[in-house]
Amino acid sequence: GFRSFVPIMIAQNDEAHIVNTSLVSGILRTPNTAAYSASAHAVLAMSESLHHEFSLSGYKIRVSVLLPTTIVSNIDGSVRNRPKRCRSVHPTKSDVAVDSVKAGMAQTMKGGITPSMVADQVLQAIRDERLYILTEGGDSNRWRKVLNMRLKETRELRKSLRIT
Repeated sequence: GFRSFVPIMIAQNDEAHIVNTSLVSGILRTPNTAAYSASAHAVLAMSESLHHEFSLSGYKIRVSVLLPTTIVSNIDGSVRNRPKRCRSVHPTKSDVAVDSVKAGMAQTMKGGITPSMVADQVLQAIRDERLYILTEGGDSNRWRKVLNMRLKETRELRKSLRIT
């Protein structure tokens, strides 16, 4: 991805904006989501690094990272796409954990926001050139306090290190 299109964006020397999608679990951790959270954090870290690299280099490329809370979707049914060879034949403790997470997700989905609401918020964040896009609406208020505390600590550290 980046190896392919970023050099083209740089060569074009025109304004551009990259939006990567992480997850709120890129900042906050929940039980039974270690791999999911690690992947989300990797996207967050990559986006933050690119943001700073582009800012320091003078390129006209901006970066944002979307950190959605709950979006009404079918993600809780995504196991249906898993190849049969990767599905477990016999229930395991892991399956019980997955069922628990799925039940929690189904409940959480009831407080989610629509994809079109997220799209509107992303477009506004691009216009505002914001690095972090924390979705608003639905159940976002329950995450907001912890997220803001974590981001405040990060901003203070950057300021003390003189990183923009």
